[in-house]
Amino acid sequence: MKIAITKSTLRIPPTYFAAAHAQKLKDRHEFRIFALAADIRDSSVTVPVTDFAPRAGLGFRQRELMIPAFMPLMTLAVRRYHPDVIHQHFGTWSQPAVNASRQSAIPLLTTLHGSDVVALANPADTLMAKWHHRNVLAAAAQSRRILAVSSYLAGRAVAL
Repeated sequence: MKIAITKSTLRIPPTYFAAAHAQKLKDRHEFRIFALAADIRDSSVTVPVTDFAPRAGLGFRQRELMIPAFMPLMTLAVRRYHPDVIHQHFGTWSQPAVNASRQSAIPLLTTLHGSDVVALANPADTLMAKWHHRNVLAAAAQSRRILAVSSYLAGRAVAL
């Protein structure tokens, strides 16, 4: 099975969770991680990672500020990978995964980690809050399955 793991940003270390299962299951499935901006500094991570914000001497924070411009490229790259499933981490910044799923009828699975549920629980009173609400709701609507990292978080997500 080909699995596209999608995430807005990925820094390893410290954030191993998005790659951990792929690393453990890479002998049984084919994985590729798509991140809008990535910085992998651990050579033990061997799952292929594709990122989109240019590096050209820029710091990670500068690259993060550029990620909205590269969302369509990530959507296209995920579609061209032809995965059997797309696994989005976090409901926020999920637009590339949602669009790839919609455009190609590839099943989407979204894992909620907490900040996405908190964003949805808070009022959409700024442009960024509205953006997060739209993304979380779009991921929820498009996903065949939604996972939560805890029972508490699952309960909060269902209540919202």
